[in-house]
Amino acid sequence: MDKKILIAKLLSAHGIKGEIKILYFGDEIKNLEKYPLFDSQNQTYKIKIINKNKVANSSNQTGDKICIVKIEGVNDRNQAEILRGKSFTFCVNTSPKLKKMSFIFLI
Repeated sequence: MDKKILIAKLLSAHGIKGEIKILYFGDEIKNLEKYPLFDSQNQTYKIKIINKNKVANSSNQTGDKICIVKIEGVNDRNQAEILRGKSFTFCVNTSPKLKKMSFIFLI
């Protein structure tokens, strides 16, 4: 069985077009678009970052990165609300090499 890395949590729907606000736990947010993401039922999701220009400045009180994403197949607010609270992971064997003195949490 593949080991998974927790990479993001879906916070809330954003707007009426199915966009979703997420909390990102990794270093480089652009990695969300590079790798297939999985939920707890191993369903695969493909994500596109919507607000690339605002990502670096957007963070919550703990310094975690928050951004708006579009998930393939989610086209309205109702579909986005169903996904609220889900956590996304990706497989260790598809992850990029870690920088020196970096660490990951395996779940």
